[in-house]
Amino acid sequence: LSGNGTGGANLGAWRLRADWQANLNHQTGSSQSTDKQFDWSRYYAYRAIPALRSRLTMGEDYLNSDIFDSLRFTGVSLRSDDSMLPPNLRGYAPEVT
Repeated sequence: LSGNGTGGANLGAWRLRADWQANLNHQTGSSQSTDKQFDWSRYYAYRAIPALRSRLTMGEDYLNSDIFDSLRFTGVSLRSDDSMLPPNLRGYAPEVT
């Protein structure tokens, strides 16, 4: 049995989060055993910066790429957030004639 999730709290505009993973392995038969594992795997805080239409993240994060594998790092990132755009501009692509 396994599970994972995110726990957190909000502090003003900041969102404090921690990701977790848990596993339970139970073996029956002549060598009965139970193995339990629980691990907090990532700690981070983030907040929206509406003036920049961006999200500021501090802590453990990932560099995402469509070409390369993601890279985990500890630090600060500022990324644009398309969900802050008005609905008519989300996924906008100009018409080329």
